[in-house]
Amino acid sequence: MENKETKVLKMDEIDEAKEIKDDPEVRVVFNLNESYRWASHHAMEKQMEEMITLSNDIGELSIYAAGETIFKSHVYSGLGCALYEGKPLILWIDYPLEILKKYCQKKQTNRIYWNDGMKGRTYSCLTFDGHHFGLSPAVQELKFLKEDCMRDYGLRLKEGYFGFMENDWDAPIRYVELDIEEVNKEPTKTKLVKYLEMEEEEMKAEKSIQNLRKKKDEKLYVKCSSCNTEHPKQNHE
Repeated sequence: MENKETKVLKMDEIDEAKEIKDDPEVRVVFNLNESYRWASHHAMEKQMEEMITLSNDIGELSIYAAGETIFKSHVYSGLGCALYEGKPLILWIDYPLEILKKYCQKKQTNRIYWNDGMKGRTYSCLTFDGHHFGLSPAVQELKFLKEDCMRDYGLRLKEGYFGFMENDWDAPIRYVELDIEEVNKEPTKTKLVKYLEMEEEEMKAEKSIQNLRKKKDEKLYVKCSSCNTEHPKQNHE
């Protein structure tokens, strides 16, 4: 077993981790602050009718796929805002959204992407003391525990205090921030483009058409066990 020095870092010390991650004698461990007090994650306390999570009407795996799609769309829209503003954007925060709306100013801005023009649809965000928040009720329901995967895409899980907490909450809160400097660097930029599937609509449509035709052909043809070749299905019925 290798004898490595273990260096424990807080989640907001990623920069230091980058400097030492290539040192073969050092193992980096992130302190996730297990005593963290959640300020707004109260999904289990909600009294509401559940059509998706507490019924068998919808396949369980498709719920996860829907969540991934929602988050991907959320990051994509927020990225456009961050690139246009040239500032970091907070995409999720462990704090009640209704309280944030009370203290923050609403701002209407634009979206722009690499090698692309200005998008027609504007972007609505919240601002407070120089911070920009791009939040949505759906993504606010998520519970972020660590950033092992996210930081490869320029998303940082941090903890801190904000002025709007002064009279209501006395502990640091978690938030996910899109690091505008990091997403403009390689290989982060390429990984994010691939994850967000930022390609031309015609290319997306063509891929979808090819996938449909492939599924259709799979139903029309069957592999013959005697000659090991494919033949029209009706010839084997």
